[in-house]
Amino acid sequence: MSADGEQQAKRVLSRPVVDWRMAAELLARGLSVAEAARQIGCSRSQLSRRRNHDEVFQSWVAACEINLPPVRERKIGSLRQRLHDAIDAEVQSGNVRVILWLADRLKLVSPTEKEASTSGLDDLLRAMTEQDIKEFERLKE
Repeated sequence: MSADGEQQAKRVLSRPVVDWRMAAELLARGLSVAEAARQIGCSRSQLSRRRNHDEVFQSWVAACEINLPPVRERKIGSLRQRLHDAIDAEVQSGNVRVILWLADRLKLVSPTEKEASTSGLDDLLRAMTEQDIKEFERLKE
């Protein structure tokens, strides 16, 4: 066998096995073709061809969609989770503006609750710059 033939045989043998059922599930969940292809290890064009021309693959996607809430609700749920993660990250990093906004939204602090300066909220308020205070006050609007 020639060197070219050996390399070609190695390429054929080293191709990853694609889990097409997983690809159908990812598409049913609302992932883009590009993202689903990246996750399962095939090209975008391979996955597009399957989605557009393979009736069995299309039936797998349809079967997966039946068991899931509508795409709109899944996308909102995903957005909701990302928003929670982003807020959590900001709170963990000590972002004063986000902490105060969250405290206000959760009704953890009311204007009548004025404690001594031992309060953690007082410490946060003292750490705020004038710009932070102005931005926080704009949240009322």
